[in-house]
Amino acid sequence: MSNSSSPLSNFKDATVLVTGASGFIGSHLVRTLRDQGAKVIGLGRTGQDGIFKADVTRISEVEAAFDACAAQFSKPVEYVFHLAGQKSIALAKEFPADTLRASLDGTVNILELARKQSGIKRVVLFSSIAVYGTKADDLSRPFLETDPLKTDSIYSTSKIMSESSGLAYASEFGLPVMIARLANVYGPGQSEMAVIPSLVAQMLKSNKVTIGNGSASRDFIYVKDAVEAILILVLSQTVKNGVFNIGTGHSSTIQELTQTLARILDFQGGFEVEPSKVRPNERLAVLPDVRALLGATGWSSRYSLDAGLHEMVKSLK
Repeated sequence: MSNSSSPLSNFKDATVLVTGASGFIGSHLVRTLRDQGAKVIGLGRTGQDGIFKADVTRISEVEAAFDACAAQFSKPVEYVFHLAGQKSIALAKEFPADTLRASLDGTVNILELARKQSGIKRVVLFSSIAVYGTKADDLSRPFLETDPLKTDSIYSTSKIMSESSGLAYASEFGLPVMIARLANVYGPGQSEMAVIPSLVAQMLKSNKVTIGNGSASRDFIYVKDAVEAILILVLSQTVKNGVFNIGTGHSSTIQELTQTLARILDFQGGFEVEPSKVRPNERLAVLPDVRALLGATGWSSRYSLDAGLHEMVKSLK
């Protein structure tokens, strides 16, 4: 798709600040924006690969990045995409204080600086459908954006804290804040702590694959689809603030996922359930309702699970 025909071409010459830019989703977002001609300042802890070194919990370092954008591009920041924060449910549980502190301090610093910045068109906070709860309950239907949120894990609590701060700034100061609650994003560059890269690594390195609960189902969305959906949503002229689930609207079980990967990789080994990978009292079915996203944008997923997995595997060769 050429830039001229892309629905994202309106980002051309826009000034954009992306936190967590060296991470899995952040790096794909930065690449997509730059491909569309956006002028991007990426923030990360390492400062590598053209990324501005900054810790979002230190407001002076984030302010320096805002200033760098104005100096480098002769125009202040117009769009902010805030992805920095804990990405792992397991690590959030292991480091609860650091996770909560980073989420709250980092988000508030971004919001406070954006509030004082003239010309801000949109601040996007990246959240997770984990805010609907990670523990089992009797809710079998897809999650709606209006459903109650549940602080039943450190990870979900960190996301709810970030969301609440953003909505408060939107209400008090009129800051145009959008919250993207992501389903299970996968794709090239993802850590092996995530289920799909873990399965791929096992199939490539061993003749035995261990899985958790094979009947658990999730909405797996390819990273290119997730980035495109959010960017189209951000450009919508009819949507100002709001909360949106980001997913395909379709679910697959871990067993189906594993079988698809085995076929793609021509894996001939065996499978077994590893009890330690089965989280106690874990919610089995996790599916977001994405009608709000589709209604606001008309967007639809371009990658089936099979197509996304094929592209991901191809990138490893």
